Amino acid sequence: MSANENTKEARETIDRSLLSCAYKYERSILKNFIRTNMSQLTTRDIVNDYFNWRLMNELFVGNRVYERVRQIGFECESLMDISFSRSIGSLNDLRDFHYEIGRELFDDGVITWSRILTFISFSAVLTQEILQNQPNMDHIRESIVEWTTNFIDQDLETWMDEQNYWSGF
Repeated sequence: MSANENTKEARETIDRSLLSCAYKYERSILKNFIRTNMSQLTTRDIVNDYFNWRLMNELFVGNRVYERVRQIGFECESLMDISFSRSIGSLNDLRDFHYEIGRELFDDGVITWSRILTFISFSAVLTQEILQNQPNMDHIRESIVEWTTNFIDQDLETWMDEQNYWSGF
């Protein structure tokens, strides 16, 4: 399967997952759910916690934002059917693929918390798939956490600023 076909397949899977998540979790539900100490959380905190929970079963207990992100992310993942049969050519190829998926997800200009959480979930699933198929890629986790964080903070900066970043979640 070519890289373009693999990207198209992943994009279609994410689109289906996104629609399922977006209908189930509207921004107003998420916003009303949590209101304490969120201004101190960064995107990297959120992404790291989700990856730690997803990949290593580590929990930071007592933070309702993390708990809610994990719950929604898990439900989004249950709607995803992602498997990658090809090996990655290089770290740059993987970074480009990850970025392209992010761009496709938000290409229509619609940014919602559901889409952001779907992207975080996708990134964790991608990481797990790579680590299962290529166990010598331990460094990949930190790279994908960084790419995911940077994409959200840089490419979605205007929207995140309008939401008061994670305080608006």
